[in-house]
Amino acid sequence: MDISEQHTLQKGTELVRSSNPELGFELFYEAYKNGLRVYGSYEFVLMFLYKRMYKEFLDNYKTLQEQGCFKEYVNERHQKLSEEGVPYIFLNTLPKSGSMYMLNTLTDAFKLPTILLGHNNSDFDHVVPLMAEFLAKGGGITQAHIDPTPYNLDTLHSSGIKKIHLHVRDPRQALLSMTHHNNTLVGASYCERYTNIAMTPSDYDLWSFEQKLDWQFRNTYPYYILWLESWVNVIENDSRFKIYLSEYKMLKSEPKRLLEESIKFFGYKDNLPNNIDFTPKAGKSHFRQGSNTEWKSVFTKSQQSIMGNMISSKLRNMFEWE
Repeated sequence: MDISEQHTLQKGTELVRSSNPELGFELFYEAYKNGLRVYGSYEFVLMFLYKRMYKEFLDNYKTLQEQGCFKEYVNERHQKLSEEGVPYIFLNTLPKSGSMYMLNTLTDAFKLPTILLGHNNSDFDHVVPLMAEFLAKGGGITQAHIDPTPYNLDTLHSSGIKKIHLHVRDPRQALLSMTHHNNTLVGASYCERYTNIAMTPSDYDLWSFEQKLDWQFRNTYPYYILWLESWVNVIENDSRFKIYLSEYKMLKSEPKRLLEESIKFFGYKDNLPNNIDFTPKAGKSHFRQGSNTEWKSVFTKSQQSIMGNMISSKLRNMFEWE
C-alpha cells in the first residue's frame, strides 16, 4: 500500500467513525473511482452499500420531489397514511432477536410500507438523515440495529424521532443464532457478512462450525455487549428519547401482548387484527429454533465463563439472564 492509499484509509476510517460518516464514505468512493485499492476496509464496504443503496436514491429523490414526482419513490399508501397521522414504528433490535418476525407481523397487520433507516446490512448501522426525517412523518415502519453513537442519536433527534422500541435477547444465544444465520448467506446476500462489525476472514467458509463460532465469540460478542450497555445508558441518561424495552423471552411466550404494547407505545389506537397467526414458522422471517438456552449445549465451558463474565450485573438483573 502506498502513502496515498494509506492516508485515504486512515482519513476515511477517521471520518466514518466520527460524527461525519457520509464524508468518509465520499472519500472512499472518490478513492475507488481513482483506482485506489481500498477494498480491505470494512468502512469501504459500508460506503459501497451506502452509495449503491442510498446516495443515488437520495439524489434522485430530491430531484423527483422538486418535480412533484413524490410517488415515484414513496408508494401512495405511505403518503396516505402519513397524511392521516398514522404514527411511525421504529423497531431497534439486537441482531437475531426476532427482528424480522416482529417487522413482518406488524407490516402485514397494518399494511405498512417499510422504510430503510440506515444501510440495513450491518450490525454497525449509520442513520441516513433524510430517511430518518421521512420515517418521522409517520405512516411507515422500520427495523434496524442502530448503534447509539452521538451521530446516530443526534440525527434521530433532529429528524423528529423521539420514540424507539428497543428489543434485545441474551447475547450468547443471539451470537449462536447469528453464526448459524451467516452460514445461510449466499449469492447476493453474501455481502451482508462483510458488513458485520468485524469482517470475517477470506477462508471463513472453509472452517468448521466450531471454528466459526469461536471466531464470532472473539470478534463479535464484545460488540454485542457494548451495544447493549450503550443503549441502557441512553435509557438512563438521554431524556430526548422515550424507549419501550422488551426482551426475547416475552416475544416467545406472549408475542401478541408484546406487539400490542409496542403499537400502543407509538400511538396506535387499533389493536392487532384477530386473524393473525402468531406461531413462527421455520425458515420464515429468519426463524430457526427460537431457543433461549441452546447456547449452553454448544459453547465450551471456557467460552461460557468468559461470555458470562462480560455480562454486567445491571444487564443480568434488568433482563433476568443467567
